[in-house]
Amino acid sequence: TTTIVEADPELTGCENCIIGSGAEARTLEEAGVRDAVGIVAGTDNDINNLSIVMTAREMNPELFVVIRKNRRYNEPLFEHFNADIRMQPSDIIAHECLAHMISPLLAQFLSMVRNQTNAWANQLISKLVGIVGENVPETWAITIDRYHAPAVYDFLTWEKSITLDTLLRDPSDRERKLDLVPLLLLRDNRHILQPETDMLLLPGDQILLCGQPSAKDALPLTLSKYKALSYILDGTEIPDGFIWRWASAQMQARKNRKENA
Repeated sequence: TTTIVEADPELTGCENCIIGSGAEARTLEEAGVRDAVGIVAGTDNDINNLSIVMTAREMNPELFVVIRKNRRYNEPLFEHFNADIRMQPSDIIAHECLAHMISPLLAQFLSMVRNQTNAWANQLISKLVGIVGENVPETWAITIDRYHAPAVYDFLTWEKSITLDTLLRDPSDRERKLDLVPLLLLRDNRHILQPETDMLLLPGDQILLCGQPSAKDALPLTLSKYKALSYILDGTEIPDGFIWRWASAQMQARKNRKENA
């Protein structure tokens, strides 16, 4: 559950909250800070925010602390206080603008998650932490087309079935999954949040992924190399080089003749 402490509920339109600045121990006690997991100090006053988290930490040293910084010149004060997450409104706006420019899918994802419930968000966070860990993950988008994913694109045009799960497999060990999570799939202007891994891919699909840098480095092998994709799909290892491909074809032909004899 989430408890809101608000100094001016009429101004903010907060109907179900505890009235107070949050800097007083009494107000934090009423909000249940001693049993809380985390606290967000998000007022428009830096001194108040620092006071809130300092008082809260005295009452509950194990709190996960998110604090809002409004003025850049107060940075030394915030650096001295070791909050788990520091946020500044101007930085948030800048990062969102950057997301729109660099990765339109990420911007669309961020816009869509605002309409989801807390339960949905908690489930996604738990999934991300379980797969990616608590470090800040990478986010990137891929497109299933001839230029960005030639192996997957060609297999699909050859009417081979490829699911999203195929892209999550390690090209060096098909039994192991890469540390990444599909966040959004765009198909024919239709956005699918957290697509299921058994979903069949189609040419033109765009997928937003989140994961470890090692997973981001490994995925292009599956997308572009026929050998890696074939191995993930059915365990078949396509021989490398002209000589090996010729020898493999000869052995397969000999095997077929024996079976037909």
